[in-house]
Amino acid sequence: KGSLVAKTAEASHPVLAKGRTAPGQFALLANRYLDTYGYKREDLADVSMKNHNNAVK
Repeated sequence: KGSLVAKTAEASHPVLAKGRTAPGQFALLANRYLDTYGYKREDLADVSMKNHNNAVK
């Protein structure tokens, strides 16, 4: 439990951590995930669209 920002605070560069926000941290983690597993941004967009469509049902 706890925030995404707090959980990743220790795992990064101390200077780059200044001004960190949850959306910015998510963007960094998402980019790393895409690079690591060979996905494209469009693949994450598909997840977002699925979640939105499920939410409006």
